[in-house]
Amino acid sequence: MKNKLEMLGLNTEFEELNIHNFQEESFQNNVSFLDFDAVIIGANFISSSYSESTTSPYQNKRLLSQYASCQIKEDFARIKEQLVELLKQGKNIFILIGRNENCYVYTGEKNIVLRVKMLV
Repeated sequence: MKNKLEMLGLNTEFEELNIHNFQEESFQNNVSFLDFDAVIIGANFISSSYSESTTSPYQNKRLLSQYASCQIKEDFARIKEQLVELLKQGKNIFILIGRNENCYVYTGEKNIVLRVKMLV
């Protein structure tokens, strides 16, 4: 029987607290949430870890590069899928809501912008 609670911090800044059985990862890292009993997601400034386009800003907001635009959409889709599975398994998810700036991403269509919104 497993006695210790394994926790994952995604985009949090708790690593310096030296919490036992706590692993810190960035939003972009492809880590399986299913290996943990609890996941803490820091929603503060997620888009700031993705690179900007050389033509940024667009309409006075950050415009992510084409590569980063694809990456952030893939990351959100992957994380959403894993969160749904965690909930099905009855595991704990904590989302720390914070300040998040709007930004634009390339969509691959002629109209190049789409606002990035939070999962929740």
